[in-house]
Amino acid sequence: MEIYDYVQKQPTPPPPIGSDLGYSYKDSYEFSPNDSWLWLELFIITDRYNRELAKQLEIIRATGAILVISNQHGFAIQPVIDPASKKGWTCVEQYNAERKYLFPYSNMLIESLKQLRAFYENYFNTRK
Repeated sequence: MEIYDYVQKQPTPPPPIGSDLGYSYKDSYEFSPNDSWLWLELFIITDRYNRELAKQLEIIRATGAILVISNQHGFAIQPVIDPASKKGWTCVEQYNAERKYLFPYSNMLIESLKQLRAFYENYFNTRK
């Protein structure tokens, strides 16, 4: 048996507990690719605070939301409303029903949005 065959058969070890490699994020919302990279960064930032918060944001994004610049918190999450329910939430009430799961994480989310804004500004300042 070649060493390659032996290595092939060995299972990949799990990442250490608390590792950043334990979960990978994907932006599943195909209708707004321009802010996809910002959402991925937001998922990573919030995951450092609380994985449940990051997963809840993933649900909100996948259903339909965009990030818009906000002077108050750096960025704001804006729902995409689509009565046909093909590109977003059918109504604001549907979005608000899901958004309530973010309330326990409000302070973490606000801090994460501010960090995202700092990341965004740093990214563009270094590209000048």
